[in-house]
Amino acid sequence: MALEVINTIESAEQEAHEIIKKAHIQARDMVNQAEKEYYKVISCAVEDAKKQAEDLIKNAEQQADEQLMPLRQQNKQRCMEIRDMASKNMDEAVSFIMGRVVKAHGNG
Repeated sequence: MALEVINTIESAEQEAHEIIKKAHIQARDMVNQAEKEYYKVISCAVEDAKKQAEDLIKNAEQQADEQLMPLRQQNKQRCMEIRDMASKNMDEAVSFIMGRVVKAHGNG
């Protein structure tokens, strides 16, 4: 009977060691899985942040374009006015220069 008790104790100890061994393996697997999930979450967060940054930049560029549009129109209009003024003054400038050239050659 004592041998039976010893065998039962040894069997229980062996089973306890197996349970502990499996628990350590499970714990290691859980840590590895948690690390994988951590990196996945971090990766998603980084991607989301990049997307938000791109959207903010795009919106800022659109707002800047919208704000600059009236200035561009004003500059375009002013350039056309200057070009028109230059064209109007061109005939007068040509006549003036021709008059100087004719006078210079006519007097000389």
